[in-house]
Amino acid sequence: MKKLAIAIALLFLILMGQALHMYISLLSHQKDIIETARQIAGDRTDLQEVMRAYEFFGEKSYVVMEGRDEHDREWIVWYSPQTKQVEHKLRRERIYSMEKLHSFIEDEYRVEKLIHIVPGLSSKGRPVWEAVFFDGDRRLQYLYFDLITGEELRSYRLHNITSR
Repeated sequence: MKKLAIAIALLFLILMGQALHMYISLLSHQKDIIETARQIAGDRTDLQEVMRAYEFFGEKSYVVMEGRDEHDREWIVWYSPQTKQVEHKLRRERIYSMEKLHSFIEDEYRVEKLIHIVPGLSSKGRPVWEAVFFDGDRRLQYLYFDLITGEELRSYRLHNITSR
């Protein structure tokens, strides 16, 4: 019985160690994205400061940066790691408010858990807000809105991905 308790304790410690390693790896990955964005901003854009950075995975992947230029104007910049080019940039003042969009989504949809609302580019190069959340039926839902007007463009839901 003592050996079984020791084996269970060791298994628990191994699993906890792996969970901690995964968590640290994810944090490190986010830090790497921000560092990559800062390097890209310095080399390939007019941004003097990067405030936030995201990875966006649509038909093409992008490093999306929110930052300021030397005149303290705020921009959103989409950089393609594949082409190593800035694909699109937009003044922040021209976009539909993320806060208004968040309120709209909370009011109109049964949001159980919001995953993210991030700027992205559609397959046709149109700037969009991508909102991802679990709805009340525990289904993962994706919503896309025009980044400038806030108009809802499309949505889709994945089947229930958790067991009942």
